[in-house]
Amino acid sequence: MKEIIKNNIGWLGFVIGGSMIFIGYYYNKNVGLVTIGSLLVGSSMAIDTQLKQPQPKIWIIYLITLSVFVMNFLFLIK
Repeated sequence: MKEIIKNNIGWLGFVIGGSMIFIGYYYNKNVGLVTIGSLLVGSSMAIDTQLKQPQPKIWIIYLITLSVFVMNFLFLIK
């Protein structure tokens, strides 16, 4: 199960984020949904790139995850 998630995290993030962006634009240009979807796509692609390296650096993955959570939190309380 861990290998399946590791191999497909980029595609999963792209599909979920892309659908969030599409729905956000379709329904009255919902800026919040588009922003969160964009953050999800970017972070999942960055994590996927890091996991595909021969020696992935775990601290970079944690940094990306933490920064996306903080950006989403700050965006939602704004």
